[in-house]
Amino acid sequence: MDILNNTYISKNKGFTLIELLVVVAIVSLLSTIIFASLDSARGKARDAKRFQDIQQINTAIALYQSDHNGLPPDLGNPSCADISTYDPSCFASTGQGLANWEILATQLQPYLAVLPSDPCPSCTASVTLISKAYAQSNPDFEYVYQAPAAVNAYLTDQGIDPSEASASGQVFSIYASQLEEKSGVFGFGFRLPTGSVCPYAIDACTMWTQCNEGDENSCNELANLLEKCNGGDSESCKRLGIEPSKK
Repeated sequence: MDILNNTYISKNKGFTLIELLVVVAIVSLLSTIIFASLDSARGKARDAKRFQDIQQINTAIALYQSDHNGLPPDLGNPSCADISTYDPSCFASTGQGLANWEILATQLQPYLAVLPSDPCPSCTASVTLISKAYAQSNPDFEYVYQAPAAVNAYLTDQGIDPSEASASGQVFSIYASQLEEKSGVFGFGFRLPTGSVCPYAIDACTMWTQCNEGDENSCNELANLLEKCNGGDSESCKRLGIEPSKK
């Protein structure tokens, strides 16, 4: 009878402390993996939104230019549209330049009903060693528009002749200052900040890279493609990997 009782007790004995700790560790590990995957998926979704927003704003600016003799938005100050003018204040952003961002929204309203802003201004960037310095000096998630005079200021401060921007046809910049799943910025413009992600298709990205390295022929070829695409040429837009401008 004692043997039977001992057998019964042994069969109904609970988990040992070690077994419980192992189970807790496994559950914790699985939870970490799942939450990390969810965060990554959300980050990729927000980055996709950033790509779409910046492309839409760039298209709206192209339409604005077609109605204003090729000049991009001047943020209410005509001198800001002059690439030969040095004025670092001629920028708009969803961060420090919020007042000018509202002016930009008004100027682009005929082409873009609502000017978008970054979907997660408080997010943290995924940083690689290459772009760590850039990310540390530019911690904010925001959209930035640089009118020609601000592009002049940026290039001049970098020791670059602003006339190179005129030659490339990229006299303004519009970009998302940070991405979550890729390091650097995403946008359109001449010699964007360090760590930029090319906004074009692979073929055009080769020209884009060479242009940003100072190759004049690549700048001219890219400018020609942009001009044709802005004029509605589908083949040029296809090479760039962007949608033709349509009113």
